[in-house]
Amino acid sequence: MEREDAQRRASRLSIHSSGHLVRNSADLTTYLTTAQRTGDWEGGLRAFAEATALPAVAAMLPASEATATSAASTAGTSTTSTSLPPAPSRSGINPNEVQITAVLDMCANAEKWDLVEKIGVFFAPAYPDTFSRAVELLARRMPSDSSAGEGGWRSAFAYLTTRCPLPAAEITVEAFNVCLRGCEAALDWRGAMEVVRAMGPNPLQGWRAADEEEDEAGCAEAAASLGCPVTASDPTEADTVSSSPPTASASPARSMSTPPSPNVVSYATLIATLEQAGKESLASAVLNRLPAVEKEEITASYAALIMVWSNQILHKQRRRF
Repeated sequence: MEREDAQRRASRLSIHSSGHLVRNSADLTTYLTTAQRTGDWEGGLRAFAEATALPAVAAMLPASEATATSAASTAGTSTTSTSLPPAPSRSGINPNEVQITAVLDMCANAEKWDLVEKIGVFFAPAYPDTFSRAVELLARRMPSDSSAGEGGWRSAFAYLTTRCPLPAAEITVEAFNVCLRGCEAALDWRGAMEVVRAMGPNPLQGWRAADEEEDEAGCAEAAASLGCPVTASDPTEADTVSSSPPTASASPARSMSTPPSPNVVSYATLIATLEQAGKESLASAVLNRLPAVEKEEITASYAALIMVWSNQILHKQRRRF
């Protein structure tokens, strides 16, 4: 094991650190790209903090480097609060979306999820798309990497609904669609229904299908047979009940007054999740409740997929003969 570790360290490239390497925004982009390729997330984050001269970013560095870097970055600059969007400093480079995304990707590849969360929240007011990127990265998080024991779409959804500093009008629907794709990958149809109902005004809010009620009744009976306590839900809040953790389902109303409404991609992902989970009747009921435009587009997409699939089957059969 020691020999393998030594070989791994020898094969790992490193970047020469110098205060004269990063002089402008183009230099910083190049440096971050190189750090991302070599896996040097600490060097990349340190260069980003020094080049931008943002004390809040410097405070995110490892404890051994935070003090020195923070002192260097705050020289001649005003103190920046983590709750405010970043502003160009007199001696630092104003970061752009590409650079912030590179830092997020580096931290995610190194499984530094706390840094991904902090950086996403800090830059969200000035760069909303970077927050969506942070949500997308957190959706890849494994449950073992979370202190709360939750990962995947649950972790991303909780982050989106509890820590988003953006006004409701600036939240992208893609951030919610990322969570829906995670539900589809996990075949968590209850979670997919919850995510859609937590979004802006849509026809699934305040409505429950018979399949959902039967499934919940079965889950309650199974829990009772195992001696697990079952908490009765308020009928008025039935549309928010699912298998997801309370932190991910109870917070949207507090943190976001009016989230974005689902789009065609949101509904299509939900229906695909229901069908893959064996809930065909519920998928049909959801489709029939959608607005005419969304319903027509989804139906047309399914028809096109069926046509492509049938043509492929027919082509394979002809090749046999």
